[in-house]
Amino acid sequence: METAYLLTEEDIRTGRHFSDGAFYGGWYMDNHPAGGMHDTKEENCVQIPVNVYQIPLGCLYQNRVPNLLFAGRNIGTQRQAFVSSRVMNTCALAGQAAGELACTMVCTGKYPGQLEREDIQQIQRKLLCGDMFIPGTDIADPEDLSSQAKTFASSSHDGFWGKPQGKMPITEGSFLTFPGLEGKQLKLMVEAERPCTMHGTWHISSLPNRFCLGQEAGRWQAEIAPGRNELSLPVPTGGGNRFCTLALEACEGVAILCVEPEREGFLCGHKDSPVYLEPMLAYPEETPLYKPEQVLEFPNRPWNAPNQWKAAREDRKPWLELHWQKSIPIRQIQLFLDPSLNEELPSSRAKCWQESHHFVPRTAMPQSLIRNAAVLALGEDGVWKEIGHLRDNCQRLVVLKLPEPVVTLAIRLQVEQTWGGAPAVYHIGVYSENNG
Repeated sequence: METAYLLTEEDIRTGRHFSDGAFYGGWYMDNHPAGGMHDTKEENCVQIPVNVYQIPLGCLYQNRVPNLLFAGRNIGTQRQAFVSSRVMNTCALAGQAAGELACTMVCTGKYPGQLEREDIQQIQRKLLCGDMFIPGTDIADPEDLSSQAKTFASSSHDGFWGKPQGKMPITEGSFLTFPGLEGKQLKLMVEAERPCTMHGTWHISSLPNRFCLGQEAGRWQAEIAPGRNELSLPVPTGGGNRFCTLALEACEGVAILCVEPEREGFLCGHKDSPVYLEPMLAYPEETPLYKPEQVLEFPNRPWNAPNQWKAAREDRKPWLELHWQKSIPIRQIQLFLDPSLNEELPSSRAKCWQESHHFVPRTAMPQSLIRNAAVLALGEDGVWKEIGHLRDNCQRLVVLKLPEPVVTLAIRLQVEQTWGGAPAVYHIGVYSENNG
């Protein structure tokens, strides 16, 4: 469809940011022959990996028929962009963005082409509040009272690795990823059968994937002795406060030691496998990666950093509190929880899978997702009172709408049970009115 803006292949490949970015895509540029599966003149399927990319509101409308919106496969794209944006997950996100755009049109009495910058930012805020991912967009919500709060927690994860669990041989296509902290060094544990030299190439990115590791940032090498080795791994130049990935060259007889998975952002694997492990890799001192103040800000998911509070693994009664200097009335609380965003999530099931489509099926609930919890408010009388409860929760976004305003100095999320691991929270939104 010819819309106000047509998404291009270059937009996808470069991860272009738009002032009216509204949702995202991330599927391969997935080309199929125009003549169908029996066309022998072209390859049956050519898949070019891409990273997540923005799609703007301009792809959802045209100015000739200003009250007509598009969503799904008919949004405005050039052909080489369409081969990525056409998949059902992206189509569904287009529908969410179109719905928010339509609501704004009704509320403002404006057509899309008449919307001003403030109107577009309000649409983006509403989408983010509804758990939309707009890569690289970080717009503060002035109605979210959490930005005025201070955080306290029963504990925070120190960022160090947990219990040992297996190893990963270093073959061609192996990589490891971690959140970068400027000027810091990490220690990595490897095991070798014989003396050798490890080689690799650094990459940095806001959100790497196993096919698109990010911008190259130099070379790395280390001498390895037989047996167990503790290697010093410097954060590459420019890698501070972004994800760093080391693409490793094959090194026969050498393996990265691994641990039980629990830390967001620490991964190792192979570019041709959907199986991810957690490397025995950590900063030697306690880091701020999982501190409670993370929940006051957007983005509410991994982007440049883990962006979450995570309780210490030994904390048996974890809690997280937001405190204000003076009493505030609240009507709605939003909890953005962790459904294990480290893992790939297949959107369908099939008996036959193309090799490049392989995903690891999820056979259990995400361990860090909060299952049962109480939400309490601190009254001016100094007494905590329960205002909500989570029971057998299986959602990432939990919205607690209160029947009447509650005047409070603080709120507490008292975690009673997760689905297996230490609890993690990305963001807590607090509103004086019901926010949609």
